[in-house]
Amino acid sequence: MNSAWKAALLSALVIPGLGQLVLKSYVRGSIMITTVVLILVALSLKIIGIALSTLAKIEDSAVMLNVMDIVAIGWQAAKNSGGPAFSVLLLLLMGCWIYSTIDAYLLGGRHNHNR
Repeated sequence: MNSAWKAALLSALVIPGLGQLVLKSYVRGSIMITTVVLILVALSLKIIGIALSTLAKIEDSAVMLNVMDIVAIGWQAAKNSGGPAFSVLLLLLMGCWIYSTIDAYLLGGRHNHNR
């Protein structure tokens, strides 16, 4: 397997930026990994907030809830608090992942060509 495919697969299947690091493009790889980790942290915080608001609603309920009631409360909390920020973060994550994969492949192609 040539280095272009290896780099693209590492960036696509493991973490964006890893392919660039393997090709010794340390600044590019570090920027991609840092960006993706920051986006994942922001998404995680958003998801934790949704989970905590769901738990608060469940605790406030005076009646015994079944599983379907809990799912309905969670779904409603996710719809109400996800909002555009969540969508933007997901789009940024997907964009970084796709960009990193294509960039690693092209960088690997140049790396193969220069040998």
